[in-house]
Amino acid sequence: MLLGMKDTLSGIGALVTGASRGLGKELTRQLVLRGARDAMVARGEEELERAAREVDPTGERVLAI
Repeated sequence: MLLGMKDTLSGIGALVTGASRGLGKELTRQLVLRGARDAMVARGEEELERAAREVDPTGERVLAI
């Protein structure tokens, strides 16, 4: 995480496609770390649900679609 970047996206919503792995998953992780709420979209439902739980175990900031 970049110094001083935490919570700079509070109140922002994001939609990330291809979010179950790779760059999409990491982008989601970074957005959530900075305070954004995120909707994750991918083709594989099981893999997407697993990634969403990994990125946000509480389920408060991430929605898997």
